[in-house]
Amino acid sequence: MTPDISDGREKPAREPAADQRVGVTKPWTAFWQTVIRFQREKVAPWMALRNALGISLPLVVGVAVGATGSGVIACTGALNVAFADSSAPYAQRGWRMLVASALVAIAVFVGAL
Repeated sequence: MTPDISDGREKPAREPAADQRVGVTKPWTAFWQTVIRFQREKVAPWMALRNALGISLPLVVGVAVGATGSGVIACTGALNVAFADSSAPYAQRGWRMLVASALVAIAVFVGAL
């Protein structure tokens, strides 16, 4: 508390502004720190290769046989399944991918209606 010169009463000391406090970051700064942070321990090269092949092969086959539209549809389905991929055991991973495919199929069907 600091004394107030005008009437002799004490008034509370001013706190520093929110962006000047120690250990507090601005939301915009925190956002960009999250965007540019690279977490090497979360990179899984084998999973990336598996997903890249699973997405690109249907597209390549579709173009090769003259059914580019079908290749794009299969490629999009593979992309949806790739988001559900992980390093879990095969049975658990297969079940998760199957559920993800079914949910996407239902969403596309409902969206088409």
